[in-house]
Amino acid sequence: MTDNTVLRPRHAGGRPRIWTDELVVKVGKGLLRWMKAKPAENWYMADYCEKIEIPAEYLSRWDAERRGGEEYHQAYRRAKEIQKSRLIKMGLQDRFASTMAIFVLKNVSTMRDQRHIDLDVPQFGPDAMAETMRVLAANGLSLPNQAIGAAVAGAIESGESDEDA
Repeated sequence: MTDNTVLRPRHAGGRPRIWTDELVVKVGKGLLRWMKAKPAENWYMADYCEKIEIPAEYLSRWDAERRGGEEYHQAYRRAKEIQKSRLIKMGLQDRFASTMAIFVLKNVSTMRDQRHIDLDVPQFGPDAMAETMRVLAANGLSLPNQAIGAAVAGAIESGESDEDA
């Protein structure tokens, strides 16, 4: 069923619609209204596209092409924020399996697994390794493999490197 508040009827004879910027903005505003209407039900934008009988990829394509100008862009981005918020809440409330929540959030939002890389670490060398070994020893710890730990510690104390061996 087409939402007539957003789109005018199709052309007679099945001709495609002409997507003017004005019509694109109407779709964007309609999407935003739809997202706000029923928080428990309206979270998947493809459902809105099905309701108004347009392909779902049009929404992101129009945004990428900047069709409809800033007005469409803002409506689309706001709808994406609402969608992301709802998906997070639904995942936290166990409305669907956690694996599915992760999958959906990675695919419909900008969320990704974080890989922390600390770029402020000083250059690793014999002094840093010696300090690491000293801290480990002070706390009664060693490297996981005792033989590797002993070899590394011995190489550091003697000043050897892999190239010398």
